[in-house]
Amino acid sequence: MQPAFIHKCLMILAVSIALSDCGASGSLVAQHFQPTRLEFEGTTMGTCTWSVVVYANPEQSLDIQAAIERSLKDVDDRMSTYKPDSEVSRFNTSSSIEWFDVSADTARVVQRAQEISLESGGAFDITVAPLVNLWKFGPDKSEFVVPDNATVDALRKTIGFRKLSVRDNPPALKKSIPELQIDLSAIAQGYAVDRVAIALKSLDIDNFLVEVSGEVYASGKKPDNESWKVGIEKPVVGVRELYSVIELSEKSLATSGDYRNFYEVAGKRYAHTIDPQTGMPVEGGPSSVSVIAVDCMTADAVATAVMVLGKNGGLELGRELGVEVLVLSPDYSNPGMFLAAQTDGFPTNKSTARFDDAIDNSFWRTLVVASIFFAVAIIAMSVGVLLGRQRLRGSCGGLATLDDPDADPSCSLCSAPGKKCRELKKAITNNQHDTTTE
Repeated sequence: MQPAFIHKCLMILAVSIALSDCGASGSLVAQHFQPTRLEFEGTTMGTCTWSVVVYANPEQSLDIQAAIERSLKDVDDRMSTYKPDSEVSRFNTSSSIEWFDVSADTARVVQRAQEISLESGGAFDITVAPLVNLWKFGPDKSEFVVPDNATVDALRKTIGFRKLSVRDNPPALKKSIPELQIDLSAIAQGYAVDRVAIALKSLDIDNFLVEVSGEVYASGKKPDNESWKVGIEKPVVGVRELYSVIELSEKSLATSGDYRNFYEVAGKRYAHTIDPQTGMPVEGGPSSVSVIAVDCMTADAVATAVMVLGKNGGLELGRELGVEVLVLSPDYSNPGMFLAAQTDGFPTNKSTARFDDAIDNSFWRTLVVASIFFAVAIIAMSVGVLLGRQRLRGSCGGLATLDDPDADPSCSLCSAPGKKCRELKKAITNNQHDTTTE
């Protein structure tokens, strides 16, 4: 056998082994990279903020950012009422009653809106656009003036979801009257969340949290197998305070309320949710509504419908649609407090919701709280005396100076701060959550 031939064979074998090792090594790296927490944020649909947290390969960061921004831009370009060249804006300015071509995305959102309009008896209605604009909750941000009843009544004749038709093949919308206009703001933000979630899953990313203007979708879990935590705000004007924190996975959460977007004239609040039946902003309804559904588009729209329907009708709608609903209503006998009502499967903080729900009288609420506090104090002092074998002193009794094996005071929450009790304080007060819906 010729030496040159043997040498060539050895070279081919060496290259084959090298390529084989390279492929195996690449596979191992791809399968065993350490998921890293990556965070992205920005604005969309005008001034709406968005944020996304993912656990993924850092090398995917640019692809993730591009996928998020492309998804949000697609929704904004097609469904915004603030962009004159969007599909929705062009449909609104058209006086034609023939089929108007739109994208499959816009047709899909309008179709879901029409379904929820039918199921809610018209409480949700995207054709309220003229009234939204009249009440200055649309693109027109001129000075707010309470419109007269005659103007409201005239515009009410131009709305009604039954005056709108939608088809999916080819995708198009159709008006039955030239004046008809639509506003997708109560459903498009939720759909934007869904689009981002779909884009992330197409990149084989399974663990992430998407939030657009307070509407949320959670997928999978964190690397430590901990669920995503989402906060629900108390519906208080000018205050950012948590009502409860819930765990969320493979579900969406949307919240609508009367405490962020409103005008106030002569002490009366005009909030942004319009009742299609009256043409007026909703009065005397819930302070906020939170809805959990599989998709965020549905959660977003149903939250608005429940704001219009009120507690009883809203909970019934939630049960009929198979979604979970939490309604927070003002407790007029106790300013600053709220009464909670919910469907059975809503995973709200039970201690908060049930307490406010069950104890309506301020006297009894105060008495119960005081009794619990007094009982805890007596028990703490008694334990201190028994374990510390000394007289009561300070607010913690014998526990104030009782040391553990590490020489940390056992009651340093009260009088003598130490390492372990500082950690206890932190654990008690650190109510961590990943995002907040409002």
